[in-house]
Order: sequence, then C-alpha cells, then structure tokens
Amino acid sequence: AKVYDSENFPQFILDKMMVLVQDDSWSIRQIMCEKLVTLSEILSLARFEETVLPEIRELYQDEMLEVRVAIFAATLKLVEILTKEIFVEELLPLVTRVFTTIPNERTLLIAPHMGHLIYNLRDIPVDEATRHSWLIQYKDLSQKLDAEERRMCAFDFMAVCIATGSKNFEAELYPLFLSLLRDEVAEVTATVAAFFHELVAVLQPELTRKLLKDPLFDLLQNPDLTVTRHIINHLSVIVLGFTTQEVTTPSSEKKDDDFFHNLWDQLDKLEEKIRLKPRLQLTFLNELEKFMIYFHHDDILDHIYPVIKSCCHQGIASQQEICCRLLCKCF
Repeated sequence: AKVYDSENFPQFILDKMMVLVQDDSWSIRQIMCEKLVTLSEILSLARFEETVLPEIRELYQDEMLEVRVAIFAATLKLVEILTKEIFVEELLPLVTRVFTTIPNERTLLIAPHMGHLIYNLRDIPVDEATRHSWLIQYKDLSQKLDAEERRMCAFDFMAVCIATGSKNFEAELYPLFLSLLRDEVAEVTATVAAFFHELVAVLQPELTRKLLKDPLFDLLQNPDLTVTRHIINHLSVIVLGFTTQEVTTPSSEKKDDDFFHNLWDQLDKLEEKIRLKPRLQLTFLNELEKFMIYFHHDDILDHIYPVIKSCCHQGIASQQEICCRLLCKCF
C-alpha cells in the first residue's frame, strides 16, 4: 500500500483488502485490522470514510473477541490520522464498548492496550468522568491475579503518568506505583525498575525526594539481578534527579543531607552484590563517575576509594581505566 500515494491507490487492491477483512477465518480478519491503519495513512480522508470506516464499524461487531480487541488496538493508532470530530463521533463509542464489556477471564487481551488508550486519547475532547473511568479500568487491570497483566500495565505506566500529568501523580498513581514496585513477581518489579529513571525525570526534585527515595532504596536492595541491572544502567540519571542544585566539584563542606547519606549505605551493599559481575560493575563505575561530585570529600574517600582499590586488583583493563579517572576526580 505504501508504494502508492493517496490519489493513485488502485481500487482493485482496495477491493481485495476489503474482501480479506470479511474472510471466514477470524485470524485473517484479526491481521487485517492492523492493515486498515496502513490504509488510513495512504487514502484520502474522504475515500477512507467511504470505504474503510464502514468495515471498522463492522469489525467492532465481530463475533470473535480477538478480532474486536485487534480493531480496538488499531483504532487507537487512528487518533493522529483522522479528525478529532470523526474519531469522537464515529469511533470513540465503539472503543469504549470493547473494554467495558470484555469478560473478566479475558482481560489479558486488553491489558497491553489500556495504557495506549489513555495516552493516545489524552488530547481527545471527552468529559472528565469518561477519562477517569479509563484510569480506573487501568488500575483494575494492574491489580489482576495474572502477573502478566500486571507486567503489561507496569510497562505502560509512564505513558499513563504523562497523560494524567505529573501534578496528579501523587494522588492518582503513587499507590499503584508502589504496588507494582513491590509486586511478588520479579518480572513486574523489573519492569518498574526499567522505567524508574523516566519517572524521576518527569517529577520535580522536591516531589522526587518526597515520594521516590524509599522506592529507590527498595529497588537497590532487591535481590533480583535484572532489577539491579535496570537501576544501574540509569543510576546517574536517577541520582541527579534527586538533586536540587548544580555543583561542579565535590563538596568540602559537610551537609545534612539524609538522601545522599543513606544512598552511600545502599551503594556499598550494591557494590558488594555485583562484585563478581565485571560487566555490571563496569557500568556501575561509569555511572558513579557522573554523580560523585555531589558527595562530600570524606564520603568519597571512605566509600569510592575502597571500590576503586577492589576493582583495580581484579586486573580488568576497562575497569582499571575508569578507576584511574575516578582517582583523578577524588584528588
């Protein structure tokens, strides 16, 4: 379809695609839902309304739930292509019907798409009650017994957070965030660890310190190495997100800063945990170099120097190189 422009798209190809949309096999109809999005990018708006929109309406009435969910997911991608008027009048009622009528035992099908619904439709003119009902549905899915549903909701958490607004994070999403972070299934917690640096980036430092200090320490203490790897990969971004002022050199004045004081205890334990993981330790050292200037001289000598000494003795060239740079900054 992308070979042709909107004016010259052959009618016979369009006719063939519409036949496939009506295929007896539900799996074919399911696949064609996504293809209709491609068509919407190619056809003129008038031609899309005339040819494709009726098929979309019919797919929402399909007897197979898998097809209805597929057209639901595809429709969310049409927000930026169609006019808001057409989307609200023609498609929004169909979209709402799918996720409000899905059976409890089949919600795994809809879980990957609820975050997309909230994010993609953030600028669509709907009343606050409707928008809030989407958020409630997302929260309900995030508490399902099926760990995969919770993981999918965790994967979309930042999209929901951005759509809801950082100013509403504490009231609307913070309890859910803590629940996902402390989930009994490691994969769910690891998903939270993977986006933690993004959350720090969108919140103000004061709010970050208030709400995310204990969650960060929970993640640093988590025994799962996947969680540890996600946090270490973005450790400098995370730590800098807790800072309230710019500095260029290590401080020579003691500061009463509970966050950085407690952080050293956590980093000491973290370094012990990854000591036998050279690649992870190398990432840790590289990240440490980026934020060590925020610590007091005494803390640097008490905590960083022993780490440098331990890494140098391992005889790994890449680690020794970063250790040399750290030593230069220490003194």
